[in-house]
Amino acid sequence: MKIFRANFLGEVECDYWGNNKRNLQAESYMDFSDLHERYYPLIKEVRQKAKKIGIKYIWHFYEPYIEITWYSSNAQAKQVYSIIEKALASRGIKTKIEKPTGDGMADWFCNNDREREFGGKRHALSGEFVALINEYEEDINRGKGVNEQVKRTIHTICNPLGINYIDEAKICFSRGLICVLFRFFKFKTAVWIYKNIFRQKY
Repeated sequence: MKIFRANFLGEVECDYWGNNKRNLQAESYMDFSDLHERYYPLIKEVRQKAKKIGIKYIWHFYEPYIEITWYSSNAQAKQVYSIIEKALASRGIKTKIEKPTGDGMADWFCNNDREREFGGKRHALSGEFVALINEYEEDINRGKGVNEQVKRTIHTICNPLGINYIDEAKICFSRGLICVLFRFFKFKTAVWIYKNIFRQKY
């Protein structure tokens, strides 16, 4: 099994960082949160059809372009690319599909092959969680809301791993800190501040 990826809709102007500098002249402009609302139905279709041809591990990110990654054989990959092309065409979306390659596509954050394999499979499980939220979205919105369910999920991962409340709080604080730094600094600067000023591991 190899790893494959499709990047598309890179031409969409998206306020990924929350700058709120709306370009009113750009018809393609959207807030980052709009991406999920507008394009998840397309991603859902791709996921469902990919699963039908035997793809077990598939996930997506908004970077802010759409990035869909999966493990498969070469033959299955050709089918997934075709599924994506047809899903875009059926919606009248004209966009270039990039097909990057490289071992780090499973999870660049990891340090070795087995950890990268874990990272990719973890991404796929997170994709299942996103699909579950989508399935129950109306009920969740009438209940606790998505943000609270995401927070609750942090605990349902930490607790079975034996991570206590204090350590769970440290994880949440540390993640919140790097998110704020990413918002206001370039990537390398943010990581340097995170590691050298706040003494956090990255």
